[in-house]
Amino acid sequence: LGLGDTMASAHLKLLAALPRAWQLEAQRVSARFHVDLASWYRRVKPVEHLRVLADAVWADRWVAIRYESWEGVVDRELEPLGLVIKAGEWYLAALPRHGRARARGRVPTPRTYRVSNIRDLTVHEPFARAPDFDLSAYWSESTRRFERDIYRATAEIRLSPRGRKLLRNENAAVEDAIDRAAEATAEGAGTSTSNDGWLHVTIPIESINHATGQLLALGIDALVLAPPELRDRVRATARAV
Repeated sequence: LGLGDTMASAHLKLLAALPRAWQLEAQRVSARFHVDLASWYRRVKPVEHLRVLADAVWADRWVAIRYESWEGVVDRELEPLGLVIKAGEWYLAALPRHGRARARGRVPTPRTYRVSNIRDLTVHEPFARAPDFDLSAYWSESTRRFERDIYRATAEIRLSPRGRKLLRNENAAVEDAIDRAAEATAEGAGTSTSNDGWLHVTIPIESINHATGQLLALGIDALVLAPPELRDRVRATARAV
């Protein structure tokens, strides 16, 4: 997982603590299943501060970090609650140690930080961890909220059969939109597919800029119908190419 000696040491300690029969079973499983976190043509690179941060999570110690966010480099004091790896990228779930919510006597909301964006980190004394924090539930809700909030508009397009296949791999929200349009056509609820197999579908988009690159990658297998700003941007970019 990128934790190197820290995880190897924990693995050996765990094996040593298991009954003999369970040791053999654990070794049998590890000999037959392997998890490769890197995407194709990618490598999982070592993440700076990961081992120290993992130790702080395990020991319930608060940390002071210098973090590179969208708004620039900021300093934060955090109470780390857990680490999550998604698509080869490590994320930290943590509570802000100070803030308005705590000043008013309310429990603050956990936030997510990309570990690779941490530029500096120091570990401090232990803190009282919330006993009812559920990392799995937090992460599921956090990712759903992120995916929901990132789409701020929609685009009306037509896709060839090849374009549908390519665009379905973009993300789950676009895949769902294509599937709904195809199902509506199959059930006779609409006339969104022409005789040549092209599908009329409305997909969610993050922004005009992002959607322009997303749809231009499909070449002649996508036709942009709306909004006009996206149609004009795709046309202008294609002309520039």
